Amino acid sequence: MNAAGEVVGWNAQAEKMFGWPSKDVCGTRFSVTVIAPAQRPALDQTLQQFLESSDEAIPNCWVETTAIDREGREFPVELAIVGAFAHGIVIVTDITERKRAEEALRDGEALTRAMVEGSVDGILTMDERGSITTANPALETIFGYRG
Repeated sequence: MNAAGEVVGWNAQAEKMFGWPSKDVCGTRFSVTVIAPAQRPALDQTLQQFLESSDEAIPNCWVETTAIDREGREFPVELAIVGAFAHGIVIVTDITERKRAEEALRDGEALTRAMVEGSVDGILTMDERGSITTANPALETIFGYRG
């Protein structure tokens, strides 16, 4: 993209990801074409700061945001923005699967916590020095201690 935030190059992978052929995208503003409306102001501000900065101030930046494809489907992306002369190169990565994995991990951690907290068996964790860092309610009851 150029200093005005307009797309000047669009590869085959971008065509596949967003559904827009290069001829329909080049010359349009990047944020207006592929970023969800609610996310555009923040991204425009970030892009403007990046494009106006010197290479030493912000040599590159990463932004997580929500993209939108030609059909209107919104999906999470990570933008890696790299300065190159008077242009910015934006590498877009669809992070849908990563976000699903993160959510599953959070759900798994919540399930594990619920199982530990609800267990009738005493369960504790210790640090590398052998000091107890957490204890579930059953362990506290077993030993008659509230920590």
